[in-house]
Amino acid sequence: MKIKSRMAIIIVFAAIIIFLSIFLLTNTILKSAFNQIEKDLALNTAEMLKYDINGEMDRMASPVKDWAKWDETYNFAINRNEKYIKDNLGDNSIKNLKINAVIFSSDKDKIYYSKFYDYQKEEPLNVTENAARDINKYIVEIRDVRPLKGLVLIDDSLVLFASENITDSNEYRTTNDSLIFAKYLYIEDFNRVSTRVNKNISVEITPLTVSKEYPKAVRLDTDIYMFDESNNKLICLLQLYDILGEPIGIAHLEIDRGVYLQYQQTITNYLISFIVIIMLIGVCFFLIVKASVVDKINLVNDNINKMVSEGSIDNRIYVEADTEIMELTNSFNKLVMLLEERKKQLLEKNSELEKANTDLKKLDTLKDNFLSNISHEIRTPLTSLKSYTQLLSSGAFGKLNKKQDENVKILLDSISQLEHLVTDLLDVSRFESGRMPMHFEKNDVNKLIRETVKEFDPLIQKLDGKVLFKLDEKHKNITVDKDRIKQIIRNIVSNAVKYHGERPLKLIISSHLEEKNIIVCIEDNGIGIAKVDMKHLFEKFYQVDQGMKRKIGGSGLGLVIIKQIARAHQGNVHIESEPGKGTRVYVQLPYR
Repeated sequence: MKIKSRMAIIIVFAAIIIFLSIFLLTNTILKSAFNQIEKDLALNTAEMLKYDINGEMDRMASPVKDWAKWDETYNFAINRNEKYIKDNLGDNSIKNLKINAVIFSSDKDKIYYSKFYDYQKEEPLNVTENAARDINKYIVEIRDVRPLKGLVLIDDSLVLFASENITDSNEYRTTNDSLIFAKYLYIEDFNRVSTRVNKNISVEITPLTVSKEYPKAVRLDTDIYMFDESNNKLICLLQLYDILGEPIGIAHLEIDRGVYLQYQQTITNYLISFIVIIMLIGVCFFLIVKASVVDKINLVNDNINKMVSEGSIDNRIYVEADTEIMELTNSFNKLVMLLEERKKQLLEKNSELEKANTDLKKLDTLKDNFLSNISHEIRTPLTSLKSYTQLLSSGAFGKLNKKQDENVKILLDSISQLEHLVTDLLDVSRFESGRMPMHFEKNDVNKLIRETVKEFDPLIQKLDGKVLFKLDEKHKNITVDKDRIKQIIRNIVSNAVKYHGERPLKLIISSHLEEKNIIVCIEDNGIGIAKVDMKHLFEKFYQVDQGMKRKIGGSGLGLVIIKQIARAHQGNVHIESEPGKGTRVYVQLPYR
């Protein structure tokens, strides 16, 4: 990625980070301010509703006081004369008072007159027989307080009432009787109030409190709560209590969230404006930096590319620039001079290494030829020596005593080891020179494995060992050189026997098909191989027991031959091991 592209990305990224930080801070401040405005709006609306409800009670309190201190009302309380009812308690009187009920109660809390009338519909009000008594019981509860006014719940309806003790006009003569004016609060009354506060209002009659009915509502005042119903609507809740302080209802005030929408619009406008400003600042900054830095760096880069394309470091870079760019070009020119010097040194070292490598290859070829020739030369006399020793051991030249027989057997074992070493050397030489004859034909690889392992039965039994076969019988016929496959199995099992350790030997031999290859795994529970030895396993003459003073015999060619045979089959060998736990040898052979 070019530097100007990176610079543009960095500028954009930095601008985004700065913008987001400022935007989040501003958003938090504005949101807090607009939330406070909404809370104040909800609080003021609820206070206006409370004010109107209290105003209704005050409106009734004034006429009930005048009527209670009227001589005719006093005489009616004393004499119960029907003329008072006919002259003063007619439908028109109640309609003019804009109330729904007039109730007279005695000092013994007995209702001796009550009238319920719907002044709006101009017809008697349909209420229960106990409605007057239910209103009067609140007067009884608070007998000592006069005048008395408040809100009560009667027959699942909200009722405003005002009460006064009845006296004469001069208040010289008194009674314990009470005059009660009452008005039912219907939804129409709240609608009239809602017109005043310019809000939609509904009332829920419930003995529950707002905190229990609406647990997510936020408390603004003692009896005022608020919660968001949607992005366009805010609900203010006014808890209504009766005169005894018991919850009797909840007034819902639906407030259009003009403030919230204004907040959203403000944030949107702010966001758009800020994005435009940031983009303009970013473009200006990019152009300034491009002109002062990027273009000159690009000029340096063009010169470097020219040097690379021409394949020469003899050129030098010259750029008219400010101090920093000039220092950069001078540093680059010094680097080029140093590279020229190092190039000459590398060419000299490379020439020396090529000569040394050629000499090593010649020596390696001479060594392989020497080993091959020596192996051939040793093999013939070794065969004769082995034949004569066997004749000597069999008594062909006379009977041997016990000590002579033991020494001859030791000699035979040594000759066999030497013979194996010569055979291994010849095999390695033939594989490396490409002269090893291979005879490929279809064979049952499972059968070859079992036959080879059977050769080791005496040794395995001697070690109290056991062999477990988990061979894939479905994919057993493959094209291989059977003698070489047996040689692979023989070398691996031989190593497992040699390095079995102190525990009884356990061999698990398995095979399976994997991606058009047969994988043969031979796992033992021997002493394992140290991690430091793993990378040298396939080196000629390397033995993992060198630190043990060669207590265990071997040529150090077994694994080399195994790998050469596997590769001759277009396969491979892989070894996994862990000291103290054992070794797994995987032989990969093409399934064909």
